[in-house]
Amino acid sequence: MKCHNCHMGTVSPVAGPGRTTRYKSLPNLAVPADLAIMTCNHCAEEWMAPADAKRIDEVLDVVYRQELRRRALEVLPGPHEAARIERDLGLSHGYISRIRKGKVPSADLVALLALIYKRPGLLREIEAFWEGKAVKRVQPKSKRRSGDDEAVVEGAA
Repeated sequence: MKCHNCHMGTVSPVAGPGRTTRYKSLPNLAVPADLAIMTCNHCAEEWMAPADAKRIDEVLDVVYRQELRRRALEVLPGPHEAARIERDLGLSHGYISRIRKGKVPSADLVALLALIYKRPGLLREIEAFWEGKAVKRVQPKSKRRSGDDEAVVEGAA
């Protein structure tokens, strides 16, 4: 089949290692090496009929869920801290244990657990927020990167 994008190449199924794609919240999800995608041999444009798109999405969703769980396992709290985190994040009792046993968490929860893992003080801020203490946003300083902003909780140590 001739490529409708560049009109020079031929579109055929291509599979192989080292490919990544943006999928949902992950900017670089690894595409399985055995997953063939119709691709132009000249401009590398990928072509998908609805049936191909559905098949590819089903495969990528499995890989995505595996990656979410893998990343969650990297940042899960220890058993002593798990109950506190479950309480403060509104998770059911034992939810973190279920993740360890195979449950796939949402991308939102994985991102929040990663932030708490990186900056444990965030959990105190979450607790203070739920206790009704005022949380004020700290204005970024010119020396800080925008992602380094922290909230300040009034009345919290």
